[in-house]
Amino acid sequence: MQLAEGAGAGLDYRRSLFTFVSPDKSFIKNGGVGSITGYGSKEIALAGGKGPRELTKEVESQKRSHDKPGIVSLVIRSPEPPPAPEKKLVAASGRLVTVEEMPKGYVEPNGSEFIMTTQPVPYLDKTNLVVGEVLEGMDVISKISNLPTSKPKGKDDPFFKIGKSIGDSRAVFMATRFGRPFARVQITDSGVFS
Repeated sequence: MQLAEGAGAGLDYRRSLFTFVSPDKSFIKNGGVGSITGYGSKEIALAGGKGPRELTKEVESQKRSHDKPGIVSLVIRSPEPPPAPEKKLVAASGRLVTVEEMPKGYVEPNGSEFIMTTQPVPYLDKTNLVVGEVLEGMDVISKISNLPTSKPKGKDDPFFKIGKSIGDSRAVFMATRFGRPFARVQITDSGVFS
């Protein structure tokens, strides 16, 4: 509720973009609010006043399902395992130490991204928390799901698959662009119905 109403300066869905259309057109995904972190010290409450850590437990025990068009859910976990962290040598306190960093372009879901289904998508039950249902406007969601999207030529290329599996930053970055609509689809206002 806080993100729909506005949880502070810049912490709401206004001006957020729909960043992904599934290849089979079964759901569309909003990129969420990128300025909060799910596992940082300033965790804000999301669905039901809970933070992302608590929502992970709810995903595992939820009774609702992505069983029809119009289901709205929060992306709590990525369906794919994260790439291997890269090891870097850095100077800290006058010493050289090795640190691990996630590859450039990889972003862990923070619990603010959401999807809306256009057909049943049961595999999302393992990664997304169902929070509601579309009451009006399924025609708009259908139009968004039918927009042309980026379809990379090299997705099935063995070199791309190997690069992504070892965490190559170029492959990880390109994977974040798959399924992105060519048209800019942006939320202009958000709030809570009374």
